[in-house]
Amino acid sequence: MGRRVSLTEEMMQHDVDVSWWVTTDAHERGYYTKLYDALVRWISAAFPFTSPYLSNTEIPDLEDSGREA
Repeated sequence: MGRRVSLTEEMMQHDVDVSWWVTTDAHERGYYTKLYDALVRWISAAFPFTSPYLSNTEIPDLEDSGREA
C-alpha cells in the first residue's frame, strides 16, 4: 500500500495514470502480476489511450514469468 510515485512534469505527457493493488494473500499467490498483465491488455484493447503511465512502483517483469506484454 502507498507505493505509488509522485507526479512529475514528464508524467503529465501521458494520457492516463493506471494503478492497481491486490491483497497480501493475492500478491503471494501471483495475482499482482496476473492483474498487471490483464490491465495492460485491457487498456490497449478497450480504450483510446496512446500513452498510459503505470504509476505503481512495483512493475512486474513479464519476461521473468514466461510471457511478455
